[in-house]
Amino acid sequence: MSEIKIVRYKKSYAAGVADMWNNSHEGWGGSDVVLSKEQVEKNEENSGNIDTFLAVEDNKVLGYCSLSNYTFDDNTMYIPLLNVRTDQHGKKIGKRLLLKAIERVVELGKPRLDLFTWPGNTKAVPLYKKTGFFWEDRSDTTHLMNFIPAVLNTEALKDCFKQLDWFDDNVRKADVVPDGIKENDFEYYRYSWKNSSTFLEVEFDRRGRCIRSIETPEYKITATAEGLNLVFGSEYQITYKIINKTETPLDIKVEGIDDKNIKHSLSKNLTVPSTYVVKSKFKVNPIDEEQSIWKTHPAALAEFEINGKKANIGVGIAPQFPIKMEAKVPHNYCHLDKESDFYIDLKNNFSEEVRLNLNLDDSELINLPKQRFDITLKAGQKKSLQVPYSLLNFGFYTSNSEALVETESGEKVNFKTNIAAPFKGYSSIFWGEDQHNWLLFNGPHQTVIEKLAGWRNVTKQACNELAFLPPRLGKPYSDEFDRVRPCKVEFSKQEGEGTLKLIYNSQQFPGLQLIVYNKLYSNGLLENYLEVINTDNSSTLEDVWISIPVYLDFAACILPYENKFIHIKDSAAFCLDYWKSDLVTENWLYGYEKGSSCGVSWDNDFTLAFNDWSISLLKNLGKLSQKSSVKTKSVFLSVNTFDSWHKFRNFSIGENKPIPMMSDPLQLQVNGGNPFVSQNFKVEVVEKRTNYLSGDFSMFPKRDSFDKIKKSISLDESRQNASFDVTLRKNSLDIDTLSCENSTKGVVSKWERVIIPKGNKEVEKKLVSKEDMDVYTVSNGNLSFSMSSKFGPYLYDLQFLGKNWLDSSFPKAGPKSWFNPWNGGITFRCDKLRSSCIAKEETNLSAVKLDDNKGNTWHGIKATVELKEHDELKGLVIHQHYLTMEGMPVICQYNTVEQKTGQYFDKNLITQGFLCLDELQDCFAEYNNMQGERLHHKGAAFDLQDTCFSSLVFGNNKLNHKLQIISDTNQDHKLSLSLSQDIMFFNFVTSSSLADGDFYKLPPIFYIFTGEALSEQSLVELKGIRF
Repeated sequence: MSEIKIVRYKKSYAAGVADMWNNSHEGWGGSDVVLSKEQVEKNEENSGNIDTFLAVEDNKVLGYCSLSNYTFDDNTMYIPLLNVRTDQHGKKIGKRLLLKAIERVVELGKPRLDLFTWPGNTKAVPLYKKTGFFWEDRSDTTHLMNFIPAVLNTEALKDCFKQLDWFDDNVRKADVVPDGIKENDFEYYRYSWKNSSTFLEVEFDRRGRCIRSIETPEYKITATAEGLNLVFGSEYQITYKIINKTETPLDIKVEGIDDKNIKHSLSKNLTVPSTYVVKSKFKVNPIDEEQSIWKTHPAALAEFEINGKKANIGVGIAPQFPIKMEAKVPHNYCHLDKESDFYIDLKNNFSEEVRLNLNLDDSELINLPKQRFDITLKAGQKKSLQVPYSLLNFGFYTSNSEALVETESGEKVNFKTNIAAPFKGYSSIFWGEDQHNWLLFNGPHQTVIEKLAGWRNVTKQACNELAFLPPRLGKPYSDEFDRVRPCKVEFSKQEGEGTLKLIYNSQQFPGLQLIVYNKLYSNGLLENYLEVINTDNSSTLEDVWISIPVYLDFAACILPYENKFIHIKDSAAFCLDYWKSDLVTENWLYGYEKGSSCGVSWDNDFTLAFNDWSISLLKNLGKLSQKSSVKTKSVFLSVNTFDSWHKFRNFSIGENKPIPMMSDPLQLQVNGGNPFVSQNFKVEVVEKRTNYLSGDFSMFPKRDSFDKIKKSISLDESRQNASFDVTLRKNSLDIDTLSCENSTKGVVSKWERVIIPKGNKEVEKKLVSKEDMDVYTVSNGNLSFSMSSKFGPYLYDLQFLGKNWLDSSFPKAGPKSWFNPWNGGITFRCDKLRSSCIAKEETNLSAVKLDDNKGNTWHGIKATVELKEHDELKGLVIHQHYLTMEGMPVICQYNTVEQKTGQYFDKNLITQGFLCLDELQDCFAEYNNMQGERLHHKGAAFDLQDTCFSSLVFGNNKLNHKLQIISDTNQDHKLSLSLSQDIMFFNFVTSSSLADGDFYKLPPIFYIFTGEALSEQSLVELKGIRF
């Protein structure tokens, strides 16, 4: 039988690690992520892990355990990921990996190992507890701490483990509940080991993360302090109870240990025959900021030397300000020279009533009519102090305020407290510091830099979708800046921008200094770049790498991927493990949710890498010569700066590009993306993410044009596309909608696509005479359309089943409604070019044949107007193409412009169409508004001008067919509807920006006659057609 070995990760195991993760989905909530060898290699290279251990059997990776420094506390190790293949559960692989990680922490001399999990992880929590982890009782997270390394590295306990096995002899219960023995405000975690020869109990204090009690067969020593939440500035008592269980006196030496702001002077040499109590005073010195629950608290500690063997014993303390004070400014924006109030929230941290005398500093920012306050607070009472003020200047108010507290028992305590708060305006640039953050303000925008973990957010209100994480030097990449604060913070400002510089000195790369520039602009852009300085007198021996991590949590996003623009509509599909960073084809990512948007963009000088929940931007700076420095290119975060993804794209790429179409992560492609189909065609389902297709597929028509198709695909087939052959029924020429459903284990996906069968009636073009005019008519059976050069560049007649659907003045222009002259029909022109001006120009008509990007061949009329009489627009050439195909109830309008005016051209281009079928009062128009509501407007009812956020459906209540008008609309190509009592018309308004000599193609517009309105989703492929 082969042996399972625990080995360190190396690159040759990457494929095996990928296979392990791909066979572990059940253990991670049914994830369907499929990782590749290349993704694993990149993840490991950029991880910053100290070690990664693998469980391997016959070169097959069965389990994984990574080990890194812990971000939120000092001198602590952390397990970012622990996993065992689902089919290998029950073989104690997880146990062996954890034991190896603990062994490594002991080797490193660290006292603690932490991890996070979820409260419902009922399989793993008992193992965690068996291997020494305690579940901290907190409401905000599921955090576990393991003190076994501290136990094994404590000199006084080492002899105990000559008789005890710390894992096998552990008799502690492993219930799936938070741990902790509560005594007064303190909380302790107890290890218990026992076998036939001996026993050992060790208790750890939760907050001080230190040994609080040791009990062996020979002795028991326990520490107890008079309180947990102790006001600084006073002395308090700690009691050590020593019990000698033997007949032989116990020799003990005790020395107090100073820890952080706690001063503990104690020195005793004891001989303890049975029981002895040591009472000692320790002083809690002032603190600058509140104690974080994430950090090890200062402890009242003493070193015990017991029969020559040492152990540190004590309890953690939560030092308190005499009165906790925190300033709060109501509202997001303040107003100059207006009387208002801000508030200081107070909390009495004494266990008795106190009287507080508080003096606030005056400032050039605010005028305080009252600066001295006298307040009485009961024991533990909270109270909000109202402070009147008027604002002189926007900025960050800081008051290093003098405070005097007099307790009911007569004790007087003088202390200083830092009261800090921003008074923000719409255009002010300033910075400040409170006890938790450094803050940079520019008008309504702010950057928040957390002191605890170094995260840098840019916000307009409060937003955590996007943040810079602390940068990393490498290689290998070090996470040292996750845990240390900058040695210096500097502020500067120029017109329209404010900058905070964070300066770090690297310990992992001696001689290197890192400066992080955070530049906040008035529009909400946060620019970040780095400077690395070699302060040594010699060059670096290796290349210096930099990694800029960015945290992302997009509700929905646009991803430029494989030269497409993937529209990811939910956060689950944006899981970064689904995507390969080397297939991201542009230098930006854009996220949005209702009412807000955000984005990250970077210079192409960086290499993009995806991590579990963040991206990293990597750059090799090369070797740094002595006393030299290198600056990186910039990375930008945007929050509510750009109202559309394509504007953010243009900013990121530095070019103004037309708005491209978007694609879905899971795509349905009918006939290669071509909605115009022959009798036999293929349908494909394509998965653009890294995961595989699975589940039941069904495909069916809305109008019975083909037989229903069913197919099932297993995950084991490892397929990312599936093909289906569709055969239309003979003589099935009506427009239909193809529906497809994919039902997997976790989700049902649905698609609709319009299919328009090609007919067999050839397109006819003929020149006829009407109203003494030459009229060019095109027909394909049931459909025809006509133009006359003498009438002008207007499609005046659009016939379907013998009825004209257009409202026109043909053969002669005349006044109507708001227009004079009015020609009606459908036409294309530029803004400010009136019908009277067009009438002065010559219209040329010709037959045309064009192929689109899907290989379809279209036939029809081309109408060209070259402006010669218009002074401003002279030289502009306007082309209209009205096209159709064999036997189809479809017309395509394709417009182009040749810009030969000799000037720059930035006018709107307008396609306008007037609709009427028989009587206007019997007509109607339907479309969706901005909220997605379906609107139905009657003709000849009232005046209306409204933007359409969908295609436009036009019809007559007395007829079954409808005319649906469709184009790839967006912010640069908008559709609107106008109504009055005697007219109904639509406009497509397309913005343009053309240099002299440019040739501009507009998105085509389709006019489709259909019995039922086609859904917007079904029109996706039709909108993708271009010429």
